[in-house]
Amino acid sequence: MFQVPLDYSNQLKGTIPLFVRVVSLETVTPGTTRNTCSKVVCYLQGGPGMESPRPDSSTHFLRPLLDYFDTIVLLEQRGTGLSFPIHWQVLETYSSDVKEQAKFLACFRADSIVRDAEYCRKLLYGDSTWSILGQSFGGFCAVTYLSLFPHSLHSCYITAGLPPIFPGFQGIAVYQALFQRLIQQNEKYYLHFPKDIPLVRNIVQYLDQHAPVKLSSGSILTPRGLQTLGHRTLGFSGGFGSLHCLLEKAFTQDHKGNSILSEYFLATVDHLFSTWETNPLYAVLHESIYWNGNNSGQDEENEDDDHPIWAAEQVIRSLPCFDAMHCLQYTQKPIYFTGEMIFPFMFEQFACLRPYAKVVDQLARKKNWSSLYNKEQLQNNQIATAAAIFYNDVYVDYHKSIETAKQIAHCSIWVTNEYLHGALREDTKRVVGMLQKLLFHRSSCLEL
Repeated sequence: MFQVPLDYSNQLKGTIPLFVRVVSLETVTPGTTRNTCSKVVCYLQGGPGMESPRPDSSTHFLRPLLDYFDTIVLLEQRGTGLSFPIHWQVLETYSSDVKEQAKFLACFRADSIVRDAEYCRKLLYGDSTWSILGQSFGGFCAVTYLSLFPHSLHSCYITAGLPPIFPGFQGIAVYQALFQRLIQQNEKYYLHFPKDIPLVRNIVQYLDQHAPVKLSSGSILTPRGLQTLGHRTLGFSGGFGSLHCLLEKAFTQDHKGNSILSEYFLATVDHLFSTWETNPLYAVLHESIYWNGNNSGQDEENEDDDHPIWAAEQVIRSLPCFDAMHCLQYTQKPIYFTGEMIFPFMFEQFACLRPYAKVVDQLARKKNWSSLYNKEQLQNNQIATAAAIFYNDVYVDYHKSIETAKQIAHCSIWVTNEYLHGALREDTKRVVGMLQKLLFHRSSCLEL
């Protein structure tokens, strides 16, 4: 457990605790300096706002990593797990002013996470370099690491996590691309389970006719909330089946023989909504990960004069195929599920997110974000880098990833449609093995 600065720019004072766990096949003495730490890898977790994995039976992917590395450093990203976890009560204790809360939360982005990692590297290994492995948002952090501290790295591995690195806000373009991926994935889902087309339409109709449908937690289930069930299902292996098995239990009958939503269905959906309570940073900071510096010309003092951006909301409004009520009333088409996107209605309808509504609105107005990527540095990168890009990934777009890979010197890529977003956990040995081969041969590999 370390104490690190809350704000590395020193605009906000104070420190926060940072937890790091070291998993190793050998005895590790903190502070021991090695000539090289090529066999030490710092794992950067996906998210944002997700804690580092624990070395237990649920994280079986850690064991195969030890076939390639002697030591795995599990950095608990700030604001999660044991590293000063963010909760609405923490924000209220920090300040009652929503603007001050927003400034506070701006200290929990990728640039601060990378500076935390660098702080730990120096304390654990001195001047020795180490490798980094970034999954999803952890890959975004890895590219920030390449931008800020390249001389601290021996090599860089990225899976499903090459970010858009161009200046300013990339959220609109990113979601325009990802919604097209989601359309394709929804079409595949309904090809697998065609009877779910009328079933989902019936659920939406029921929710509309019986509004508001209240859940035990205090959340409200609406057609838009129902559509968010695609978040944890459409983009992962086995997700189609789990979504179908939930939907097939949606209806039961009352004593009069009328169809009603089952307690099983309502309780399961309520549980899925409530998972945001333990990882609120994912929802609160999600769109901010697509800000790379400020190219808007706005001063922070004038940001209140602007409307909140809410990129995913802007894009979905231009896509009638995601408008559940439109599809129900005017077409016979399937009603599509959404993915990882965060929408403003969630902070009204999901009970665990309501306390964050004001600060999230403030963050959506913010324009003067810190820079996360140095394009010139990346174009002159000398660190051996290998990235796995999954063609059908609905969370990190293939085309955007290719654009970024072209901007990073010495970056070899492996493109495949064999896997979805969670490939690192599902087939750790092969995925890491392929990346190591790329680093050794310094070539690109396409598997379709």
